[in-house]
Amino acid sequence: MPTYGVTPTGFVRKPLQQIRQDILQYWIDNVSVGIDTTEEGLEAQFAGAVAAEVDEVWAAQQAEYASRDASQAEGQALDDLLRLKGVYRLAATSSLVGMTVTLASGTYPAGSLVVTVAGDTTARFANDATIVTAGGTLTGQVFRAETPGPVRANAGSLTNIVPTVGFTAATNPTDAVLGQARELDADFWYRAELETATTGSATADAVRSEILASDAAIRFCRVYVNDEPTTDANGVLGNAVEALVVGGADQTIRDAILRSKAGGIRAVGTTSGTATDSQGNVYSVGFSRPTVVTPYVLVTATANEDLYPGDAMVKQLLVDWADANLTVGMDVVRAQLTRLVMELPGVYDVEVRLASTYGALPSPGALSNFFVGVRGQADFDSGPALPADPYITVNHVAATGPA
Repeated sequence: MPTYGVTPTGFVRKPLQQIRQDILQYWIDNVSVGIDTTEEGLEAQFAGAVAAEVDEVWAAQQAEYASRDASQAEGQALDDLLRLKGVYRLAATSSLVGMTVTLASGTYPAGSLVVTVAGDTTARFANDATIVTAGGTLTGQVFRAETPGPVRANAGSLTNIVPTVGFTAATNPTDAVLGQARELDADFWYRAELETATTGSATADAVRSEILASDAAIRFCRVYVNDEPTTDANGVLGNAVEALVVGGADQTIRDAILRSKAGGIRAVGTTSGTATDSQGNVYSVGFSRPTVVTPYVLVTATANEDLYPGDAMVKQLLVDWADANLTVGMDVVRAQLTRLVMELPGVYDVEVRLASTYGALPSPGALSNFFVGVRGQADFDSGPALPADPYITVNHVAATGPA
């Protein structure tokens, strides 16, 4: 049984000192028993230099071995492995801050107004949306950090304007709401273990893996299998398999399904077409795309206006959170949104209402979660459905302390 390298218990890396000793021993055995092996000797120093180079090869072998195991893989190798399970690393989000700015009359495209923290020009924030103004001082303008992750800007620190015609003054009355760093390897792996811990059909797993591996543009895949002769609770037809896929080319997905599904089982879904097997036989193959649904959201916060970051920034924060977290089949839970807003500075209380139509927001039913179903995906839209019916409405009630 080998001591180092690939062993029955895994990969064991040879220590640097052992590499150096093995080189010296080889010279003793094959060149001369009289070589100088003391630390000051030329042979020992040369062996040390060679050992350092060989150690890098061992390090590369260890990394290659680890890259095939999700519990050991790092960086891109971990991303590639977990993608085959349909789990993707959470990207970094940007810090947001509510700004008070003084502008001349005109139109200022998104990203054209840049302000930095006094004394720290690396903490750069830019306007998140186009600003059209007749001139004057505007409050509650949302600015986004140009660098993703937790970029800090304490209240009153964003005053250093990058020279722009018409942009004469800026400040942030409240602290920036910090963005999140890119998900760490350990957190990513642990979340993937939780998300894929449920037991599934071997056929479903095979079809899912084949689909995910077929096209790098595929961002999500879930496969439902119904072994019974009648339609099941998920709406899958009897004796059929249905893949729910986001991204990727239709034909590539159909070909992957045909290669991996069991013979005699139908592949069904709302997107239909044909695929050809290796014998030239043509089959009807279907799969489904998620149905995107846009909930109406009404948030009412009770907050200290001296600390509260502003309604516009809270609205953008909700959209950013939804983009980063809501996936296929994931319901919008009021408690999640409530917790998100409650963590903001100066907020004492929050009421969140959710509905599928704007007119239903005031009703008692809006105080329940928003259910999307197994084929749905919620997508927050910061713009209006109609001028008078915004998808997301955020307002606040001024207070100096908890009620």
